[in-house]
Amino acid sequence: MLDRHSRRSGVALLVVSLFFGLWAGRSFAIERPAGRIGADDPDSLASLLESNPDDPPGWRALGLARLDEALATDSIADYLLAEEALLESERQAPGVPETTTGLALVNLGLHRFDVAYRMAGEVVAIRPADARALGALVDAQIELGHYDDAADSLDRLLSLRPDAGALARLSYHRQVTGDSDGALEAMLQARTAASGLPDERSRIDVLVGEIHLQRGELDLATASFEQALETSPGRHDARLGLAAVAHRQGRTAEALMLARDVSRRSADPAAYMLIAEFAEFADSQEADRAVAIVTNLALDERSAGIGVDPGVVTFIARFGDPVIALDLAEDLHEQRPSNVFVAEAMAWAMAQNGREADAAGHARAALRFGPLGPNVDRLERLLSDGRP
Repeated sequence: MLDRHSRRSGVALLVVSLFFGLWAGRSFAIERPAGRIGADDPDSLASLLESNPDDPPGWRALGLARLDEALATDSIADYLLAEEALLESERQAPGVPETTTGLALVNLGLHRFDVAYRMAGEVVAIRPADARALGALVDAQIELGHYDDAADSLDRLLSLRPDAGALARLSYHRQVTGDSDGALEAMLQARTAASGLPDERSRIDVLVGEIHLQRGELDLATASFEQALETSPGRHDARLGLAAVAHRQGRTAEALMLARDVSRRSADPAAYMLIAEFAEFADSQEADRAVAIVTNLALDERSAGIGVDPGVVTFIARFGDPVIALDLAEDLHEQRPSNVFVAEAMAWAMAQNGREADAAGHARAALRFGPLGPNVDRLERLLSDGRP
């Protein structure tokens, strides 16, 4: 297990891999609104349904409106509200493709990728030209580690609808399969193809910034994060991106201030993860509190049936309780055995529990497409001498 000194020595590396792990798989958030039926906003739809609850299209419209909000905020609470309405629509009128597609997108947001895969696949099987369902299928295939199948589905999606969402998915697929240059190229194409919707433009700018950060192009990363904030001042992910850049540039006090500010505005675990890393240089008690918050959030999500992000599990393995990390990692591996980020989480969790031989096999799986992040040197050491 890492001691206090080695935890500090790994901070600069984990700052970047944090964003690569937590922002991975979020390309489905670049989705055009599905359109609303019979009202201008979710509250108006909900009011109508109070007086007329036997209305499957109304519940579907409410669910899709809530989904639009969730896709913009990436809030678990918003996804759960969308799920509730869509499930009621499904209960009253089973098998409507628009409802099933909406539920697939909800399950992607809640990291229930196996459910999303099944639902999106059902729609694509009967409506192969349904680009929204096909996009959801691509996301699920990537997150489950079905990378070859995802490439085939991406080809079909790009032929149907080569918009910002499809190009962002192409970028992410290239990123996780080791093509950093191609990932950046596709995301810049997504920026060009973006609509005039502020949430879509700012989300793409954050993703461009994340790729630049991963590549060590800090000035370009800063410009992208700042552009995202200019378009959408409330973006927490852009502020955390600037915090990561500030730390990489040696401005740790500024980075810690930015992360603390986000933590006061949002329950995003990424903010607390950065606080834990940055506070190592100043306040170990604050760091320990942040690790405890991240751990409790992960356990609460699992208890609620929400998939825990492998980046969070890797963080807990390195900074928190290795036994809890291994328990979470094994759950993830059972659900997503072919995903490279899950393999990385398994490698770290097993190594921190003294199971270096087992960890090496997962490190090899994590590296099968080449280096995915700055922790690659530590994973490679697992293969050479059994020590991260």
